[in-house]
Amino acid sequence: MPESDHMIRNKVSLEAVIGMAKKRLFEEPRKYPITVVHHNDADGLSSAYILKNVFEREGFKTQFCCSERTYLRVFDEVFRQASGPVVVADLGATKEQQIKKISQGRLTIIIDHHKSGTPGGLMELDLIDDNFFVINSCNHGISGDDMASASTLSYAFAKEISLENKELAHIALVGAIGDRNHDNEEIGYQFKPDGYDMRAFADTDNTKFEFGKYHIMLNREWNDAEELAKQVVTLGSIGYLKGGPEFCLNKFFEKDHDDSEVEKRVGELTAKQLEAYDKAKKRIRENKGVISEDDIMYFDVGDVFAGMGTKTIGDFCEDLMGNATKEGLIDTAKYLMGGQTIEIASVFGKPINVPKEGEWVKVSIRASYELISDINEGRSLQIDELVSLGNPNYCDGCHERKGATVILKKAVPSCLELFQEKIKEFKKSKGIH
Repeated sequence: MPESDHMIRNKVSLEAVIGMAKKRLFEEPRKYPITVVHHNDADGLSSAYILKNVFEREGFKTQFCCSERTYLRVFDEVFRQASGPVVVADLGATKEQQIKKISQGRLTIIIDHHKSGTPGGLMELDLIDDNFFVINSCNHGISGDDMASASTLSYAFAKEISLENKELAHIALVGAIGDRNHDNEEIGYQFKPDGYDMRAFADTDNTKFEFGKYHIMLNREWNDAEELAKQVVTLGSIGYLKGGPEFCLNKFFEKDHDDSEVEKRVGELTAKQLEAYDKAKKRIRENKGVISEDDIMYFDVGDVFAGMGTKTIGDFCEDLMGNATKEGLIDTAKYLMGGQTIEIASVFGKPINVPKEGEWVKVSIRASYELISDINEGRSLQIDELVSLGNPNYCDGCHERKGATVILKKAVPSCLELFQEKIKEFKKSKGIH
């Protein structure tokens, strides 16, 4: 393609991409359902609920596949089994080229706010063609860390389809809050002006900012937005293999859901989570599975989180960071890395290994508030730059201040050494000792 054509395609606005994706979607017959592949955290589940409502209102049938990461094995199965369009929410940013190849010309729309994994950015991949669209704030210079979430981008897509979908704005904010609430220590954190999160907030009377917190109207009463997001995360991660994501899509977000049913389900999963957290903290105290480097603290939870989604390890790392001063289990001057063994997943109810069960660990990486400040000011290495060293094939869903990758169990020690060497090189380049 001539460079001038590249420039025309690649300089379009995010709003233009959204508009073109909507136009192409409406050219599709309603014969086959739209398959929504989505993440299992608050952002991914809020996105999926918004898309479910929007597509069904427009006469499309829908089906869902909840995935913990952008596993290409999952996408192979989705495109093999499904016949209609595929919409990806809160996943896919690092695998655009591979997903496009797997899709074989099927209409595919990726909605994400994580950094693209395509070397060279837009010039290396046509993000707009007749059947493949990437709606990603990062590709247009809009931060996915604090200006847009997958759920508020899904909401922007929904609003482009019909202004009637403005009634879903408060659902988008559950996802946005879920992605933001661990990144900011200060009380009274508010969405950045002009960002997509703030646009969604401005579109609804079902959300308010009061006493330093966001509140959302759900089931005819005001709820602390962070508490709602935590409930969704619990259902999606702790309940990942026990129908939690389906419960969110079919009941939790509904206007008239049964509070007692929600409380029972979330309560049971929370009790299981807290018990597992206590066991994992005991392992750390006993120095089991702990590896320390100059700038890294790594720990492995063994089989403590068995039966739970691997999102659990990231949430546990954030719990450790949030209680670091009180519990004294970690060194907040170091990057915190936690490992959880990957278990079997499923696509449309069929079990698949992604990757081979029991041989790989998901490694979540988090930074303390002190380290986040250093990252923001360029004194410490961004986490998204660090994790790509571990396994570029499984480094997705990453941000500057948090991220994750998938590593062979036996390769963990050598990867940690590689991470440490990269950190040392960065410090040396900045004159930091």
